[in-house]
Amino acid sequence: KLNKPGRFIELLRAETYFDEAAFQHRICGEKYSVSYYRTLKSRPLKILQALAIVSTPQGSSEVKKNYDNCQKYFLLGQKMLTQGENTEGIRLVRQAHRIAVAYDFVHLACELSSLLHHDHTYYNVEEKKARFYAQQMKTYLDAYAAEKRAEAIFYQAVRQLTRSKHTELIKDLVQEMDSFEIHSIKAYYYKATLNLIYGFEKNSYKYVIQSCNKVLAFFADQRGVYRSHYKIFFSQRGIAQMALGHYQEAEESLEQAGKYTSRKTYNDYIVKFYQTLNALHCG
Repeated sequence: KLNKPGRFIELLRAETYFDEAAFQHRICGEKYSVSYYRTLKSRPLKILQALAIVSTPQGSSEVKKNYDNCQKYFLLGQKMLTQGENTEGIRLVRQAHRIAVAYDFVHLACELSSLLHHDHTYYNVEEKKARFYAQQMKTYLDAYAAEKRAEAIFYQAVRQLTRSKHTELIKDLVQEMDSFEIHSIKAYYYKATLNLIYGFEKNSYKYVIQSCNKVLAFFADQRGVYRSHYKIFFSQRGIAQMALGHYQEAEESLEQAGKYTSRKTYNDYIVKFYQTLNALHCG
């Protein structure tokens, strides 16, 4: 059962998580023994946090609100077009398209570009705009394909991590992820998380720090990035810096992670735990 994403999330959110004995039994089930627990423990715990974040991201209210608005304008615009109110219908669909592009909602941007291409070809005949949205559709269709491919590679890595101890298998997937262009936030997040897992798997903390720096620079306050995206990479960079003995840098990274973490939550507890551990290490 450990190869199912829902199982990891269940373990992460369990009220008995801090009870070591209960946690052992939750992982092992009826097969519980000290030796069996030891063989299982390291594998799922290494990917637990990353997998839970990818599966159930805690979005900022701004991103969620604009996602809802995008869908609202989209559906209302379609309704207007079917009723023959072409000018207002196209205006609403264009409004939805602008939100989708601004917040990197790739699948919606692709669908809306297709719809606007159709509208400017048949309803409001403007060849220049029709060509523009045709190109937009192709751009976001490619981005969406890359997003789904990145997602498939990531979960293939997750399955391998639960079944094998050979890091070389993950290395092949990292190289496959690097072999195609990634532009969307979600696709880049899958790529960066896979790099993060691979870095910890091969105990290369410099690789982890480098990967975190790259993704944080890519995000650069883009409008469609969730707060939890920043939190995970700032905190993991801090953990890697602490492992290398760079305590001042680790404290700065963990402080940044704290800014993107909701108070009195499990993640807030974890960030504070690592801050305390860092402080104890550096005296």
